[in-house]
Amino acid sequence: MKKSLIQKQNGSAFLLIILMLLLLSLLGTFAFSRGMSEMVITRNYRHEAVVSYLAESGIQQVLLWFNQPETFFLNHHFNNGYTGSPQLFFQKRWNISNGTPTYFNNGKSQFTGTPQNPDLLISVPNDDPFLNDPGTGLFKDFSDLGKILQLKIYQPSGPEGLCIVESRAEGKSGFKKTIQVELTASPLIPLNASIQSGIGFNGKGVPVWAHWGEVWVSGKGSLGTRLDQIPVLNPFAATSGASYSIGPLEDPWVQFRIEGSIQSPTPLECTSCPEPYLMSGHGNVHQDQGFYNPGFSLSLWDYQTVKEFSKRFGRYYSTDSMGNLYLDGIQDAQNKNNPQAVFSSQGPGDHQGLVFIDTIDQNPPTSTNQATLTVPVDYSQGIFFVNGNVVLEKKGPGKTLSVSTPPLPQTGTPVSKVLISNININGVIYTNGFLKTVGSLKAFGSLHAQGGFVQPENLEVWKNHNHSLGRFHNLPMAVFSQGSWRETY
Repeated sequence: MKKSLIQKQNGSAFLLIILMLLLLSLLGTFAFSRGMSEMVITRNYRHEAVVSYLAESGIQQVLLWFNQPETFFLNHHFNNGYTGSPQLFFQKRWNISNGTPTYFNNGKSQFTGTPQNPDLLISVPNDDPFLNDPGTGLFKDFSDLGKILQLKIYQPSGPEGLCIVESRAEGKSGFKKTIQVELTASPLIPLNASIQSGIGFNGKGVPVWAHWGEVWVSGKGSLGTRLDQIPVLNPFAATSGASYSIGPLEDPWVQFRIEGSIQSPTPLECTSCPEPYLMSGHGNVHQDQGFYNPGFSLSLWDYQTVKEFSKRFGRYYSTDSMGNLYLDGIQDAQNKNNPQAVFSSQGPGDHQGLVFIDTIDQNPPTSTNQATLTVPVDYSQGIFFVNGNVVLEKKGPGKTLSVSTPPLPQTGTPVSKVLISNININGVIYTNGFLKTVGSLKAFGSLHAQGGFVQPENLEVWKNHNHSLGRFHNLPMAVFSQGSWRETY
């Protein structure tokens, strides 16, 4: 009887051991299976990440073509009636009434294609060498990872869009992915004139001297008291970086366009002519542009869209009534800055980027919510959108720049680079208030004062031709429309 009990106990122990071994075997199989699954998932994730990276590189290449359209040279991939040169395909092909270039014609994008019939189609196998050749292709650096199969550009989904870009890629593993994104145009529209004033000039003498560009004035205009102090247009004038103070008052590009009548100097021929100085060598002075040229208007930047753009691609500051600046609109001691620190640069190349300075209450500018910023300046480089008044005080000699002039009017070809000395402002100052300068400041770029120029002391501006094309240093011509990124396999 004792033996039977022992046998039963041994049998139970043996059964328990079998069950434990079976359980361990199942756990081992599960662990192995799970490990294999995780390896597959990891491998697939790696393959997907690679092909995503490839497809995104195609999108980035299209953005580069928008920013540098002269680098695009394929001439046999256009549809929907485009017959221009490859270098013009990504440029702004239309003009609004004041001559400012734009991507849109009566609100409609210049890109009109469909996914089935895109404006631009570059694809494998026909374009494989151009895209993926390991020695010369656009994406040669990624040849070990895979290749770009197709790039498409066609019409946007809505009136605010510029175009839709599709990029399809394939990795070495055979994984394929398409990325689709809608682009919108930068809100920094081109600045056609080197100097723009929202109201007529005040003060005595020529308030501003312009080189290489135009002066636009909204309303009535005062160009000083002496006709011989207004620069004249001479298409064959010598091109250099010399100041008017040491050279002749002439330039191949300078024009003056006044929306209303010219108050001073008094027109010599008549008081109501569109070209009052034509017989006196000043055919570059145009008055009553609103009457004789109804489409005349300043190139205006929109407060809200530039504000949103600056938060994505630049720096944003709010102000207080004392003219202090607060990074990201956070008004505390840690984020408090004085204007000089925000505007100042060490030298050429030290670019402050896009700087948006808001009103006191962070609402659109009015006559009551704009602070006055006093800025001592030796050298400042950047794109400054100021919703307030600006007083620039010259505090140093500035810097010497090596720059290119605009294309020559008679030939359309650019000239050699020239040196401009004593430049205090390099870039754009766009203010919705007034702009006052203290001292003989010199600028390379574009100045806009919606509230007018107050008592400028021999302010001299050389135009940066890139601003007429809508190209601003390190800022994109086209950007992703938020929420439009799509990925498919």
